[in-house]
Amino acid sequence: MLYFPFVTVGQTFRSAVLLGVMVCWCNASGYAQDNQRYLAISLVNEGDQYKGLDDIEGAYRLGFNAVLLTVKWGTIHGQQGGVLRQENRPDYNLWQQYDDQINQAVSLGMKVGLNIDVATGDSVSHGASGPYGVTTGDGWSPEDRVLCVGMDGTEAVYQKYGGLMRPPALHVQHVMTSLAAASTKNRITTFAAEVIERYKYLQDSGKLLYVDLVWTRAQEGEFDFGTDKWDSEEPMDLDVLNSFTDYSRPIVEDYRRWLKAQYGSDIERLNQKWHSDYPNFDEVQPKSPKSGAVFSGPDGRDWYRYRTHLLKETNLLFKRAVTYVDSTIRVISQHGSVYDRISFLRNTFSFNEIAAELDGIKINDALVYDHRFALDLLRSNLPGKFYVNEAEYAGPVAGIASSIQQAEESFDHGAHAFTFFKLDAAAMAANASALKTLVDNYLTNGWVTKIKATNADTFKLSSMTETNMNSGGCHTTDRENYSEDCDAYRIWMNAYKKAGNTPVNIFIENDLY
Repeated sequence: MLYFPFVTVGQTFRSAVLLGVMVCWCNASGYAQDNQRYLAISLVNEGDQYKGLDDIEGAYRLGFNAVLLTVKWGTIHGQQGGVLRQENRPDYNLWQQYDDQINQAVSLGMKVGLNIDVATGDSVSHGASGPYGVTTGDGWSPEDRVLCVGMDGTEAVYQKYGGLMRPPALHVQHVMTSLAAASTKNRITTFAAEVIERYKYLQDSGKLLYVDLVWTRAQEGEFDFGTDKWDSEEPMDLDVLNSFTDYSRPIVEDYRRWLKAQYGSDIERLNQKWHSDYPNFDEVQPKSPKSGAVFSGPDGRDWYRYRTHLLKETNLLFKRAVTYVDSTIRVISQHGSVYDRISFLRNTFSFNEIAAELDGIKINDALVYDHRFALDLLRSNLPGKFYVNEAEYAGPVAGIASSIQQAEESFDHGAHAFTFFKLDAAAMAANASALKTLVDNYLTNGWVTKIKATNADTFKLSSMTETNMNSGGCHTTDRENYSEDCDAYRIWMNAYKKAGNTPVNIFIENDLY
């Protein structure tokens, strides 16, 4: 998912509605899963001036039945919240934007999905700070901040330009703390509980579709990458192509604890496997990105496995906070693509492990990718879950056709929900005919496609991870000439064709142990 800039002014069972009577089954976690397809718009709520109420109304008139919106920690507890109360009054309702959007959706009979974002925008970090940052205006210490390391060994605190929040000079940076830091874990649990307590009535009334946890600049739940600057006067050359996160102190310390448990506190076992000579676990370092092949070899494999473990534990921490308030709420993970080149940096090739104990997964696929493969990959490795895909409307020049195709392929291969980003009321009006056809074909009396795969195959996880930062992952952009693509896509395509171009199962074999 991209962003609007800051503006300046167990087994899953199903429920069905038949002849007006609701028949509901619940999975082992307690949430009710239904067979209804959902078509949604995404409201990322980047800034407080954008309300989105006209967009919700426009989507409803076309037949959309869901709204997926982001609730941001920074708006409630961060600098933006402080600005809003200075501009209004000390008791100003900082939840107003979210309350209004939710009320609008519910009044129209639409379901609501909540993306709970624990990152923030901070103006203090935009100025001179040194490579390791400063304490932010929200009180996040530099010791806990995510650390980005370049392929040349250069280090700089992670942050990305967040835009102009208020003219003429209130610029902010998107900042985040390490997932291993105690401060981050506390923020996740307390804010998740706060959001769920406020909007629990949505679940009570059957209007809550799902909740998930996000924290990256793209509002996803994974490792972010790149940093634009640590000092406004001294830009850093640590962009997505030549940098890697996270090497912060909390991450390194947590990694050492994890390794110690994995090797039974026996440093000689680790040294023998890694071909290293560390005197003790306190001296062990995660593999440097200098080689590019950061996940190759036994030390690289352990580094990948640990990062997968941390993403899984972060999501489980969030799920426990949510289900402590209400055990029937559906909790899913959210990522960008889970098989492309950038997924190497995100650490999401092993999405099935990350979301194994969650209730579903949402991905944000690029328009040019093969979405048939994407949904077969999700469905095969996370069976019986709730699947969501998202398209970014590319604008009037590119048109809506590729977004429509992404929705159709996702639904045909088993998606429960599909959502459009950047589809405002004007874009809906301009593309009303195509969108209405999509609604008629997939929502009107439309149930989730029950897939009966007639073919299956397997690929090794190492084929995705043991490459380098600039060549890993799949392209899936050429459906006719795919011989040079990744193992996963080539194997899937062969199975797909043998099955007569029908959905197939494509399984991940985790060979990193």
